[in-house]
Amino acid sequence: MENGEISLIEPVNPTKVERLKQIIRENFLFDYDENKLNTYMYKGIFEGLEDPYSEYLTKEEYMALQEDVQGEFEGIGVVVTKDGDYIQVVSPVDGSPAAKAGIKAGDYITAIDGESYSAASFQEATKKMRGLKGSEVTVTVQRKKGNSFETLEFTLIRDTIPLLTVSSKMLDEQIAYLRISSFDSNTAKEFKTEMEKVLQKNAKAVILDLRSNPGGLVDTGTKVADMLLPEGDIVHQRDKKGNETVISSDKNYYDIPLAVLVDEGTASSSEILTGALKDYNRGVIIGKNTYGKGIVQRFWELNDGSGAGVKITVAEFFTPKKNKIHKIGIQPDIEIDLPKEAKGIGPKFFKEDTQLQKAIEIIREKTETKNPL
Repeated sequence: MENGEISLIEPVNPTKVERLKQIIRENFLFDYDENKLNTYMYKGIFEGLEDPYSEYLTKEEYMALQEDVQGEFEGIGVVVTKDGDYIQVVSPVDGSPAAKAGIKAGDYITAIDGESYSAASFQEATKKMRGLKGSEVTVTVQRKKGNSFETLEFTLIRDTIPLLTVSSKMLDEQIAYLRISSFDSNTAKEFKTEMEKVLQKNAKAVILDLRSNPGGLVDTGTKVADMLLPEGDIVHQRDKKGNETVISSDKNYYDIPLAVLVDEGTASSSEILTGALKDYNRGVIIGKNTYGKGIVQRFWELNDGSGAGVKITVAEFFTPKKNKIHKIGIQPDIEIDLPKEAKGIGPKFFKEDTQLQKAIEIIREKTETKNPL
């Protein structure tokens, strides 16, 4: 409260809630689901916070959120996309049931357990392919064969599928490219594995791609930062009561020249990492101003037997030099746009990826790496 003003808060009135439901029951013309009414009522409480990151989660939503950060899920292991009116396999995950059975990139999934699916039912299809480890599912695909298609049917046993978030590639004999797509429970371990891999290939510099990385687990982001920073603070967190928590790095780290690629989709844990690297001058930040999500959420599962949960913002984070990130973002050292006609980012789209081109140029200027091109 400020200036002596009194804030009047109307308490939740169970009688009012019941009265509203009574009016609906006695007067609403169409059929309705009362469980859905309750769900929207619970969701409405959190919408009143006017914070897009705080929300009530149904059992299904809470389980999906847990899957997203666990670094694995149970299913058949295919990456799919929409191709016109069809669902196309981008690639089977290495070692997955789909890969072992012979499902290939380019196959079109037309039915699951005898039920037809198309691009219009994409979400339902992906959900249908997931399921408990050990359960059976039959997938029907169309595969191009010459000028026609053949129909193939695969009966698969679902398994635990790891979600890989880190990939690496040697751009030449001396410069390595590492991409982190998100931060889940396995990302730090994956990052260490990929770093060791490129160092064994005698990499002399690394381009770290954090573009379109929405973040994820703060703990994982700081673990990756710890591997790239000297001893010192990584991030400052401040809660509602003003209590501050500092997460720090030790003295052991990969002391290798870095260029860091960021864009408007670099958010949350990605900004913790970017902000720390910038404050320590550990690498040149290249691209566009980052998203500006400098707040932390905590999750609770409700102990009411429903399996539902809540996600709520509990703290704001700041860079080692206590620079604010939320709603501001991090300004790159070198700002450069991607051409509007660019179809993608990374080595596969090198000719269009002007940001990656600039990173290579900067790395060559700041190190003794040679240009083999």
